Amino acid sequence: MTTRTRKVMSRIVLLAGFALILAACGDSDPVDSGTPATLDETAWNLTELGDVEIFAGAPANIIFGATDETGSGESFGSTGCNSFSGPYETAGETINIGPLITTLAGCNNPAVQPQEGRFLITLETAETFAISGGTLELANASGEITARFQVAEPDIALTSWVAISINNGTGGVQSVIPGTDIIAVFDGIGLLNGLSGCNNYSSAYRVGDDYDVAEGGEIAFAGIAAANKDCDDNLQAQEDAYFAAIENSRRYMIRGLNMELRDADGAVQVLFGRSNDG
Repeated sequence: MTTRTRKVMSRIVLLAGFALILAACGDSDPVDSGTPATLDETAWNLTELGDVEIFAGAPANIIFGATDETGSGESFGSTGCNSFSGPYETAGETINIGPLITTLAGCNNPAVQPQEGRFLITLETAETFAISGGTLELANASGEITARFQVAEPDIALTSWVAISINNGTGGVQSVIPGTDIIAVFDGIGLLNGLSGCNNYSSAYRVGDDYDVAEGGEIAFAGIAAANKDCDDNLQAQEDAYFAAIENSRRYMIRGLNMELRDADGAVQVLFGRSNDG
């Protein structure tokens, strides 16, 4: 089957599957983001950081993974500029976070740097935590509240995601061709729209009811419909690999500013980053 024929067939699959997927989405119960009892497998958006201004365009967050029998687990998140990760441990109301490691991306807005520096220090010097009414508070050794967070569910929707790397279909993951933009926007009700680096495309999708911050959530796609603009050979190969990766994806995981789509065996299909416009 040629690439162009596959695109025509994909339109048929998309139209056939779109109604079914939207119907399944309509049966889903809304996510209950009430107050968690523990930090295990919870996500939090930063709302207060002492006297440091929090920039709306540079959201910071932290996600706590599941803990083992000793109360130890992994944390990860975003400073608003860089992603970070590191161990954490709780016992009663006490908490120990870090040491944390971060990516080394430059911040587009230098004014975000004070937020990043204070946030990382605040996390690593936290001694106690308290959860109440959907709010998490961290306090230092003196009992001073140094940061507040609002409970959050990682959300795939209404964000513009830009592909960083794509599974090439032969067991490897390759970076996107420099100078090309591969964009995915999930509308929250079952329609994916985007740009493949050459053609506009769309697909129907469905996400599962339950999202686990450590394991991610279920996702399924119903074929891809794309425009028929001619691409050069390299862009055509990249588009084909991207569409195949999307169709192979069965789970999604959001960590800080990044999102991974994975297949049923856990292999990464697409690694996305949040667009500066998303």
